[in-house]
Amino acid sequence: MTTKPTELRIGAPEHFDGSYEKAISWLNSVQFYLLVNAAVYDNDNKKIAFALSYMTKGSAATWASTFRQKCFTAAGVLTSLGTFDDFVKAFKAAFEHHDIVGQAIRWLSTTRMTKDKSGVWQPPLLDFISTFKNKVAQAQIVDENVLIGYFSAGIPPFLMRRIFTMDTAPTTVAVWYDKATHFLTQWERSDEVASRNKNPAKITYRSYTTPSSSKTADPDAMDVDVIRVAKLTPDERKKCIEKGLCFRCRKAGHLSSACPSFPSSKKPQKRIQRISNDETLPRLEPVEDDDDEPAVRRISFNTLDF
Repeated sequence: MTTKPTELRIGAPEHFDGSYEKAISWLNSVQFYLLVNAAVYDNDNKKIAFALSYMTKGSAATWASTFRQKCFTAAGVLTSLGTFDDFVKAFKAAFEHHDIVGQAIRWLSTTRMTKDKSGVWQPPLLDFISTFKNKVAQAQIVDENVLIGYFSAGIPPFLMRRIFTMDTAPTTVAVWYDKATHFLTQWERSDEVASRNKNPAKITYRSYTTPSSSKTADPDAMDVDVIRVAKLTPDERKKCIEKGLCFRCRKAGHLSSACPSFPSSKKPQKRIQRISNDETLPRLEPVEDDDDEPAVRRISFNTLDF
């Protein structure tokens, strides 16, 4: 049992539209694909049929249709598509530009890199160099001075001046390729740095304040700062005094200023001071304030008789 060969989809050609500029490169891609898949396309009919299947646009589609019609006999019988070599000759006669050298020279002498609306040089330098090399091969020019003249005229003017003002200007176009790429990269980097310096990123500084108290709040503790104790009515106040209850939590055993359930954030202040050192006179004793208990004057008569 024979195994059917597998077709490798490596470098499949694009659909050809009849363009003279793309004709030879397209034909080369077809021949490359057929070579890689020689086990699949193992005769001339298969090779020609494969090539015709990619001639589907523009004048190429018309030529492919005419080629197929010529393969039929007068009786309308299709026996063979001919040899692949004859197909290649017919293709080149129809689509290969007859003035390849002249066309390449015109490209070399007229093509220039220019800036687009966004200020970017087009075509990109590497693309320009690649196409320039192909056109040089087509034009069959070997004089370095001529090639340097074409290349220096095509690249951006600032690159041309930079290379010409070197201590030793390059004498081969290959070195011009390298220097142009090097200096353009340097220029792009310096332009990027200058742009950053012109528009520096806004830096936001965060201020930190030292808390007035070093005490760290317990995350599990109840937030008493937001709790407000209902103000006592006169009757409730009277009952708390009679029973010795706290004005805040209504429990016995402590004053409201030291209430453990509702601690006050304010430190008690002594607002009433002793007004006389004379022990024979009544004196005012300082008392502590809280939110619910206004300052109360307590007068002691140590030496007075009633």
